[in-house]
Formats: sequence, C-alpha cells, structure tokens
Amino acid sequence: MTEHQARHTIGTPYRVAVITATYNAAQHIELCVKSVEFQTHPNVFHVIVDGKSGDQTINLISSSKSKRLLFISEPDVGIYSAWNKGIKLIDADWYLFLGADDILLPNAIQTLLEQAQASNCINLVTAKALLLADHGAFAGLLGGPFSRIVLWHHMPNANCSTIYHKSLFSETSPFNESLKSAADYSFLLKQRKCIVSSHSSAVVSCMKLGGVSNIKPTLSILESYRERLRHYPYPYHFLFSIFYMISLAKAALLSAYQFKKRET
Repeated sequence: MTEHQARHTIGTPYRVAVITATYNAAQHIELCVKSVEFQTHPNVFHVIVDGKSGDQTINLISSSKSKRLLFISEPDVGIYSAWNKGIKLIDADWYLFLGADDILLPNAIQTLLEQAQASNCINLVTAKALLLADHGAFAGLLGGPFSRIVLWHHMPNANCSTIYHKSLFSETSPFNESLKSAADYSFLLKQRKCIVSSHSSAVVSCMKLGGVSNIKPTLSILESYRERLRHYPYPYHFLFSIFYMISLAKAALLSAYQFKKRET
C-alpha cells in the first residue's frame, strides 16, 4: 500500500469536509449551505472560505444555524487559495469541493461513501452532476469515471460530485494557486499514477454553468495545455498541441454562435 492509498472499514462514520470558496456569492450561498446541512450522512462538515466579500455573503453565512458550518473570511488570491486554506482548517477522511452556486442532493455524501467502500484502497470516488443553465433549465449531465486516457484531453470528473481521500493531499498546498482555472486539473495530472478510483452512476449534485472555465474558456484551455506539457514527457507534446488547437477552434465557434444568437 502506498501513501496515496486508503483502507476502508465497512460501517465507519467517515468524516467528510465539503469545502466551498465564496466571493460575492449572496445570490446562491443559502441554497448551497442548506444542501450540505441536510446531508443524510451524520459526519459531514461544511468549510466555507470567503475572500472578504463586499455583498451580503458574509451576513448570510453568519446567520446560518447549521451546526455543520465552519466559516472564515479574509482576502485571498482566488478559488484555489481558498481550497488550500479549507484543507488546512479541518482534518477529514474525505474532501469534496462544492461551488457556491452548486448544491448537493440529500444522499450525495452517503452515496459516494458507499461507492468508496466497494473496494479497498480507493482514494477517489466520482459520480454525476446535473448541469443547470440560466433559470434552472436542464443542460445535461457531467462527470464520468476517472480515466488516465481521458485525462490527456480534459478533466473527466466534476468536483461537486467527487470525493478525494485525505491521502492525496500530502503536500501543504496541493492546488497551484498561480493558476486561475486549471489547478484542479493540474492536481489530477500530478496524482494520476497514484489514483485508485471508483465511479457511481448516481446523480449526486446540481452544478450551475458559469464557472471560470465557462466564462473564460480560452484561459482554461491555455492553462490546461501548459499543465499537460509540464506533467507529461516530450513525446506526448505534439498530440497535446493538436488538442489545444482543436479546443481553441471549438471555443471560437461556440463564442460566435452565442454572439449570433444574442443578436437575433
């Protein structure tokens, strides 16, 4: 067993930390907090790391009566800085990263933990997230099994439907805070040889479109491309360059289509 593998005991009430980074998230944060508060698994804690919001976010979080909640608010340098702080704030067996505008379904954590218990040494469990567009319209499903082959091209899982075992976070700051969009992808690239995963086909969360990768797709594509070059040996770089050019072309076509749709 390596340092990145986890041993499981059936029936153990695992301690799970749900980490949420917030900044001016007053419009969504109440539903996010309630979705964690009402988890059926008894040993779930919600760690909210706020970047010193200027709207009502802090007041709304402070007024919550949830006993699961741990909250700090101080300036940071982005979402991955908040995630790193959250990991340090609480010692848990498993961690899940939930967006401020995402919600967990009531049985989400229990479903993911049951999947983890399906086999020894599992350190990453994935499931599906329901994608929601503006006004709550259905926009598809996101999140598949972890795959080293798929990882060549994109991140296969959705953070809001994935739990990471604590053994994967052996570094002081596991997420690269210099990245604005792809530090979670970079983390998986770095850990890819150590990950032993399991996948549930259940839908465990709802994820609203509009994250950094959606708002600034070119930034996400560029950062992901650079991280592939950093984590894979040179023979793969030509293939990654092709992926990069295709992704840029697709992003440009989608942007043009959306612009034309707004005009009409």
